[in-house]
Amino acid sequence: MRTKILLLIISIVLIAGFAMLNVDEFTRISTLNLGLTTMQLPLGLVMLLIVVAMSLIFLAVTVYMHSTQLMETRKYARELTAQRELAEQAEVSRYTKLRGYLESQAALAINRDCDTIAAIDSRMLKT
Repeated sequence: MRTKILLLIISIVLIAGFAMLNVDEFTRISTLNLGLTTMQLPLGLVMLLIVVAMSLIFLAVTVYMHSTQLMETRKYARELTAQRELAEQAEVSRYTKLRGYLESQAALAINRDCDTIAAIDSRMLKT
């Protein structure tokens, strides 16, 4: 991006310098055919104005494209952040469910162990 801007600035400076060095030729009146009519205008200034207009159009299009890209990038960043938060919440939910499952299985194992110990104790007392 910097090289494009630098190239544009250099070309503008070169055109301005060329116009300054040849100001007499740029302001010389000549007959211009505009299709429907003819006019007496300085051809150099007309061409210079066309170059300036094209440069401004190029600058406007570049700014528009850059701002559009920047807004799109921000939109994608917000969506990515929202998806990341959603994934983190889902992961926390899974860990919570896993913890509850493990606790219930541990409680069942403890109950089975207590029942087994009670059964063994009752058998030992009978004998």
